[in-house]
Amino acid sequence: MSQKLTLTQAAVHFGVSKEAIYNRLRRGSLESVVEDGVKYVLLEENPTKTTQKTIAQNSFQREFIELLQLQVQELKMQNAKLELDKDTLIKEKEKLLIESKEKIESIYRSRDEHLKTILSLANTKAVAHNHVDANETVIQEADFEEEQVDLVDQICETFEDWIEIDEYLEVNNYDQEASQIIKQKLLEQLGKNKNIKRSSGEIFIKKGKKLKKIIGKFA
Repeated sequence: MSQKLTLTQAAVHFGVSKEAIYNRLRRGSLESVVEDGVKYVLLEENPTKTTQKTIAQNSFQREFIELLQLQVQELKMQNAKLELDKDTLIKEKEKLLIESKEKIESIYRSRDEHLKTILSLANTKAVAHNHVDANETVIQEADFEEEQVDLVDQICETFEDWIEIDEYLEVNNYDQEASQIIKQKLLEQLGKNKNIKRSSGEIFIKKGKKLKKIIGKFA
């Protein structure tokens, strides 16, 4: 013979909420009957402890599985978001690398042009030397050789210890107005400051701490 309990009574009996009783009825783990428009939960009058334990375990397992499924779904959503963020970061990194590569190439192109100019001057002097009258003295030849050595030293010094002002201003993001003021001040200091010189129409300044002092003075 079955015992009839209202939903509230059944909830108290099992020590759960009414929503949990509704879920069990829907899953079929509990039986019910409707009388005079009222739903009753049917229970065995003297259910064994084993039966009660089995029902409780089954209910717990179902609820646990539902919880795990919900967590798995949340983890999938988080993983999808991380993948999207990862793709965005990779694209941004690639963009930065491309921009850096282009800036470096621009700097080296500029230096190559300066080197070509200096080598062209060296070649011009060499051609001029080939047309020197045969009666020129050995001292003149020695002087020319010394000039060639000085020119080579100048080339090495230019690319190791000096930097062209336009290149420096571009790398350090000086605006056009500030750049013009600085170059004008540097031109005024030519011959007065040994850390400033002019070659092939370009202004060069000494690298290192002195460079910062020079620019800081005119900036």
